[in-house]
Amino acid sequence: MKKFYYLLPAIALVLAACSDDDDKNDGREGFKLTLSASEIANAPSAGEIDAVKLVTEKNAVLQTATWNDGFTIEFNEAVGTSHLMKVTDVFYLDYFEEDEREKIKVSDESANVCPAYIFGYEGNTEKGEFYYTKELGGVQYYVQYIFADRAVNITGTASDRDDWTCEYTVRLEYGWNRVMYYADNAAEKEVYTSTIATGFHWVYEYNP
Repeated sequence: MKKFYYLLPAIALVLAACSDDDDKNDGREGFKLTLSASEIANAPSAGEIDAVKLVTEKNAVLQTATWNDGFTIEFNEAVGTSHLMKVTDVFYLDYFEEDEREKIKVSDESANVCPAYIFGYEGNTEKGEFYYTKELGGVQYYVQYIFADRAVNITGTASDRDDWTCEYTVRLEYGWNRVMYYADNAAEKEVYTSTIATGFHWVYEYNP
């Protein structure tokens, strides 16, 4: 199986007790994400980090917030072109043989996107990452924030070069969007969708 490294964290998460009744702090309203330490499983203790940063795939910092038993990150309405990547690269649409690739429809292949990640810092040192995730039936689900420079839809189901089934129902609007992703190893299936399931948790994972 290929590693979908733009959307898939590199390590598995162990969920601590944390409220999962809704996803009210999802960053969509007003392009802000506000979280208190009590809403984050395994949240950093006092003195472990002093800042929270919104960072692009290209390691550019978009926003910096002070950690004070929580944080507020503001998502920019526009992201500079230097931070953008081809939508076909981010969603690994070139990881199919030609006949399978034809089964995946992209409404505008010239679209560009910018995945972003939320890291905890102590000074200039990255200490860990904040994830929006859940586990169900032995499968880990993740939600990724992605900026799109235009509206673009990705739909279809195909088999990749590792013979995994990849299913896309992604509909991005201009601006910030959320995409849910999971990989089911038993079923050899990957799913990317703009339909966000319920029951997600915010989790902080320390760097090894």
